[in-house]
Amino acid sequence: MENWAKNPSKPQTNEYAVDSTGQLNNGQSIKEEAEALVQYYYQCINLRDYVTAYSLLGSDSQSRTRYQDFRNGYLRTEYVNIQNIISNYKDNNHIEVTITIKAQELTDQDTIVTSLYMCTYDIGYENDQLKILSGKFSKI
Repeated sequence: MENWAKNPSKPQTNEYAVDSTGQLNNGQSIKEEAEALVQYYYQCINLRDYVTAYSLLGSDSQSRTRYQDFRNGYLRTEYVNIQNIISNYKDNNHIEVTITIKAQELTDQDTIVTSLYMCTYDIGYENDQLKILSGKFSKI
């Protein structure tokens, strides 16, 4: 403890620091990072790694939806395939990512149906991490 007081650790730099061109310091644009986040979210759903998928949500979304309810919402989803992805800047700190997904879902009669959905996500920073802040879904 005494050693820490003499040599406190330096704060971590923001790995998502943005330059004047909208590029992150890792070379990717915020739009590319936002799209990658949404793709990773669905990879986690496909792997049934609901804990990681849930961790990608912002704190407001987590406070509105308990983990158990989140998990239950995906238990009958067999597989999700992203068909199309488009992202646009909402402002300096938010990206809107719109995707079309094809979802294979298990019905109450234990048959698999395929449904198409359009999903729009607001991606932004929370505690220096890109998070899925909110989302809207509609069946198409």
